[in-house]
Amino acid sequence: MNFQRISVEEAKFKFFNDDGLPVEGVKILDIRDEGSYKEGHINNARHIDNTNFMDFLQSTEFDEPIIIYCYHGITSQGVAAHMADQGFEDVYSLDGGYEAWIN
Repeated sequence: MNFQRISVEEAKFKFFNDDGLPVEGVKILDIRDEGSYKEGHINNARHIDNTNFMDFLQSTEFDEPIIIYCYHGITSQGVAAHMADQGFEDVYSLDGGYEAWIN
């Protein structure tokens, strides 16, 4: 299994409605530090770190689309690859990360 990289434009077109909210069933994961998450994040994003990652894996269906983002889109690629290796079928790393999203 492999993950896919996705641009901000493609993610917004494919996975978000006109109100800026993700379409039903899409999981948005923010892997930045908690302080950065609290300062701002993508609508309906869930903050994931080492304390809740396993809970997320166990409570998520393998075929649900998952978009992972970090600061600049580098670290999220490793997490996306790990999730794909665990059997998740529809995993994306957001190119440019949160910085690209807000610009």
